[in-house]
Amino acid sequence: MINFSELKKLTPHKHQRGCFGKCETNPINKQLMLYTDGKAIYTQFQPLERHIGWGNILHGGILTTIMDEILGWEAVLLAKMVCVTKKIEVQFHHPAQFDDSYTITAKYLKHTQSEIIVEGEVHNSGNILIMSATGVFSPLPAQAIDKLGIMPPEQLQLVLEYIKSIEKA
Repeated sequence: MINFSELKKLTPHKHQRGCFGKCETNPINKQLMLYTDGKAIYTQFQPLERHIGWGNILHGGILTTIMDEILGWEAVLLAKMVCVTKKIEVQFHHPAQFDDSYTITAKYLKHTQSEIIVEGEVHNSGNILIMSATGVFSPLPAQAIDKLGIMPPEQLQLVLEYIKSIEKA
């Protein structure tokens, strides 16, 4: 089990308007706090009743969204630039009960010239593997973000300053 009190807490960002996974200003987000030991990124998740799929089971899309978020942040911190999800593959190993708590981990696997590959796992409070995933992320240079109209230049500048200020180790 991971002792979160021994990990470094990564400062939340306030510059990504409405980020579903992590931004504090989004009222419906998951309020995910990220932590690191310098080798991986971790977060905790306590589902709410609105996250139920069938019966007492947590909806798989909720865990997949959280996994995409944490895998993406691992890629961002490695690249020190904005990254976007190119592909994510998930495998569910065990049903996730909505009334349990979960630890999600992401760590770097491989980096090519144009892609960052990250792997992750979700474990419940009993340390049972619930889900594993592999994500492929594309780092986007500032020029591409501007050309694609992903965010206004002034917001991009704040986001890039934030990314560069984070020390993983």
